[in-house]
Amino acid sequence: RSQWSRSCVMANALAAPGDRRAVWEALAMGEELLVRASNAANFNWQSTHPHFGSVVHAILFGRIDDGHEPAEEDIYHYSDIVLATEVGTRQRLNLLKLALEQGASPDLPAPESCIRCLSWRWFEKDEWTEDVIPARKTGLETLLAVKRALLKSESLTPKAAVQKKIQDVDKALLTLFSEHSKTESQKALVPEELLEMWARFLGDSSSADVRILVGKTGEETSETVPAHLGVLCAASPVLNAMLSGCMQEASAKEVSLEHVSVLAVKVLLSLMYTGSLPMDFETQTQTILEALDLAHRWQVHYVVQILVSAAEKQLTLENFEALAEASVRLQLVQLQEICRTFANARKLELRAKFDESIHSTVREHFGAIVGPHKGKQKPSAKRKRICF
Repeated sequence: RSQWSRSCVMANALAAPGDRRAVWEALAMGEELLVRASNAANFNWQSTHPHFGSVVHAILFGRIDDGHEPAEEDIYHYSDIVLATEVGTRQRLNLLKLALEQGASPDLPAPESCIRCLSWRWFEKDEWTEDVIPARKTGLETLLAVKRALLKSESLTPKAAVQKKIQDVDKALLTLFSEHSKTESQKALVPEELLEMWARFLGDSSSADVRILVGKTGEETSETVPAHLGVLCAASPVLNAMLSGCMQEASAKEVSLEHVSVLAVKVLLSLMYTGSLPMDFETQTQTILEALDLAHRWQVHYVVQILVSAAEKQLTLENFEALAEASVRLQLVQLQEICRTFANARKLELRAKFDESIHSTVREHFGAIVGPHKGKQKPSAKRKRICF
């Protein structure tokens, strides 16, 4: 009975509004019961965390940053797909399937902070597996690297326990490939008529019940952009809290904005309502960045994904610095990876820009790609160990 009470208390803690860290902790610990009992409706399954990587990383490998606590303590608290007992492995595989059903992606790379060295050793010969560092690897890439390390170790030290761990990793790989492909094939095709209906609804100011006041720099007046309460609250938990609670915006049904253009607001609303833009919309990089910043602030995650894809198509030498700075400031791992790929391909042209004036944040995070002596040095990674 006391165990059930503790589970209820922990589940209530996970359900607390805004406390997403608890969900990450439960995922990394393989706590299937707690994650299922929690109200994770507002949890962004496609997000990343500086301590845990993506959701897939967290479930499979626990905490993977270079934490300050001793490695042994970290093992006991988080474990991973290799360290887990038979029951723990089953719970992690169930969690993995649940996460993929909720939209988690195995293709998201882990942030650069995830430099915990994943390696295991065999007790008799004190032999370590090859190191696997998750930083900048997707969850799928990390798991494949772990399997290669285990296979190589098995060839050197044949052991039934190693074979069992390889089988567990294979089950996780099968889940990733089968469930992810199933989710992709189940994506609905939206008829053009449905998009046009939502576009007409967006343009119908007579039915709008919220005003977005966009202030103009240096002027006291503001321009009004009409919107609909139900759509805003459904798309954004931030706007839902502002417009349905006891805040000033709720009573006035107004949202005031500064340092953003009217066009950026209209771009954001069009993507919120229809997931698309009219053909006559000319979206410059600055407009995309303003809309991206606002979508991130309002936590409209699906619009953030759309705008990151739009930014990738517009990435050039001229706007690299602005997009790279936004990727770091907003902690958008996918956009950071896009900028790194671009920097690798155009490092000779970018080197001149880095030698001249460039934003310090961009220099710190991307300088090492462009030149040998640029950027922040990576700290040493810690080991995780297990004795079979």
